[in-house]
Order: sequence, then C-alpha cells, then structure tokens
Amino acid sequence: MFLILWNQFHESMNDSARHHLKAVALRLKLDEAARKLLDTNDTQRRLVAVIALGHLRDKGAWKVVEEVVQSRNSLLSLAALRSLFLIDASRAVDVLLSSHSARNDWPITNLKAIVSEADSSAVSEELVRGAGIAMPTELPRLIALMDSADENLAGGFLRTSKDTQVLVACLKSRHLPKNLGLLTPLAKSPSWQVRTQLARALGSILTKGDEHILIGLLSDDVWWVRFRAAQSLTRLPFLSNEELWNLRSVLDDRFAKDILDHVVADEKLQ
Repeated sequence: MFLILWNQFHESMNDSARHHLKAVALRLKLDEAARKLLDTNDTQRRLVAVIALGHLRDKGAWKVVEEVVQSRNSLLSLAALRSLFLIDASRAVDVLLSSHSARNDWPITNLKAIVSEADSSAVSEELVRGAGIAMPTELPRLIALMDSADENLAGGFLRTSKDTQVLVACLKSRHLPKNLGLLTPLAKSPSWQVRTQLARALGSILTKGDEHILIGLLSDDVWWVRFRAAQSLTRLPFLSNEELWNLRSVLDDRFAKDILDHVVADEKLQ
C-alpha cells in the first residue's frame, strides 16, 4: 500500500518533490521491497513494483524489469517498458525495437506516450537506426513512434517510399515538412488513403496563393478526398467567407461545388 501511494505521489509532483520522494524510498529500502514484490505471482503487486523501480531509476533492476516486458499481460509489459525508458532511454529503445513487431497488444498511443517522455536526443538516433533496418510492414508504427524524436524523418520517407501505410504515417507526422514540392506530387498518388491524408495535412501548412492544391483535390474521384479537401479549404485562416464564396462560384466541377456546399453548411451548424 505504501508503494502504491508513493507511485501516485511521484506521478503527480514536480522534479524537486520527486527527488525527496526518491531519497525517502531509498532510506526505507523500498527498492529492495519492490524487487521482492516483482518476484511474486500477483500481477497487481508486480505492477506496483515495476512502476516503482522505474521511478527510482534503478539501473540494478534492469534485468528483472526487462524480463517483465515479455509478460503476456499487456498492462504489465507496457509498465515495464516505460520503466526501462525511465531508467535508461537510449538502451530501452533496443528493447522496444526487438519487441514491438510481435506485440500487437501494445497500442501505438501508449508507445508514443512512453517514447515522448524520454529526452529526444537520447532516443532519436536509435529509432532512426531501427527504421533503417526495419521490415516495410513495421515502418508505419516506427514512424509514428519517431514523430516525437526526429524532425527530418517524415521528409526522408516521403521522398523515397511508395508504400501507402508509410506515406500515410508520414503525412500524419506533427513534423510534416512544409516543402510543397515534396507534397504536391502525392495529389496524384494511386492511393486514395494517401490523397485523403494529404488533403487533411495541407490545411495546416498552406499559405496564401497555394490553395489551388486543395481546390484541385475537390474534384477527386473519391468522396473522402473531396471531403477532407473541402474541410481544409474552409479552415484556411487567410480565406475570408467572401473569397470562399467567390471561389465556389467559379468551380466548374459539380462534385466540387456539392462537397464545398456540404462542408460549409456543416461548419456553420457547428
């Protein structure tokens, strides 16, 4: 019970308070107590123990915590992985890379949260190295994980990859490059998923004079592409309502007009 409360306090306090909490824990030999709990068959107690060892940054517990990463219990294994990142982030990347492809039970949102807690300088190089040797099927998840670590990653794969899932993952990146010469060719991608994500992404990076790219996507054969293009177009901060109306009046394509009307009506209702 004491370890449960100690973990809760550690999660909610600032670095200074955490330093004092760690000092208290070490004086009371809670690191030894946690290792004993980790050696039981009780999942709840093992979870409390593995979380505490991570907060203590206990390098001596690396081996036993790493073994818990292989647990069939998703919650327990993810907690152990997070603790490894807290103990030594750059070393923990190797554990992540060697395990993630076999762990479909690890939600990508949880993995991103674990990686984003670490210092990007400690994990970026290792993650990029892992991407260089990864199987194509593993790349989308790795790109999502590296989104927090490397600003040049998305641009590199957008230049070289033809894989739909890889391109979609890159277009979802928060570090999406603003180089339109790199992005606009994707408007002719044979994949409607890529074109849809492109239409969505362009809304956050276009500047005045570049809206013609989205206007072109309003006439796409696929409804979802037209819809995302219209959404992005109506949300461009530099397009006034009057300019949007003038744009609508000169559209030749009936489907483009219809989708723009549909989205404008939705936006007004909201």
